Amino acid sequence: MSFQQEVWECLSKINVNDKVEKKGTGNNALTYLSWAWAWGVLMEYYPESTYEIHPDRILPDGSVIVGVTVTIKQREQSFSRYMWLPVMDCSNKAVVNPDATQINKTYMRCLTKAIGMCGLGHYIYAGEDLPNDDDENQPQKQQTMGAPQKPTSIKERITNRIAQTQNQQELEKAYAEISPWLEANHPEFIDELNSQYDSRMVDLTR
Repeated sequence: MSFQQEVWECLSKINVNDKVEKKGTGNNALTYLSWAWAWGVLMEYYPESTYEIHPDRILPDGSVIVGVTVTIKQREQSFSRYMWLPVMDCSNKAVVNPDATQINKTYMRCLTKAIGMCGLGHYIYAGEDLPNDDDENQPQKQQTMGAPQKPTSIKERITNRIAQTQNQQELEKAYAEISPWLEANHPEFIDELNSQYDSRMVDLTR
């Protein structure tokens, strides 16, 4: 059994039901798990683990995406999981020009979701991929965004969308459009998106 599988088997079996709360109503409701509790549990099982907060990504519309990497470590074994999250309000909408408090809270929620990618409380996020009312009423927008529809063609669709960008602003817009869909539906392709984003950014800034 790999170390990653060992960690998943350990953390995913922990019941977090009495540690969660929801904010908002209906399809806009967001699920929260206490970051302090999640980190405490991680330290109980894997006390050598660490996390890294990445520089914020400020998008052209003034909204902000934060990123956190959690590294699970036990003696000589370790692996990392990256998670990102837009700063959102209680209606699950991106906040334009968020203040320090909003950004700080998003850091900690992002940390919790990164830990969730390692197994702890992963199941509580099931359902965040459900479309809200605005999405249901705007099917054309979903198509324009280039959000992948079939798992078998996700990498190709990401590649095509990123390759179409002609400048940094278009690249940032493409990232902002694709990333929420991937987070909700196929988080295993987030690293692929980040890799292609970084590569394209280098090409555009030469």
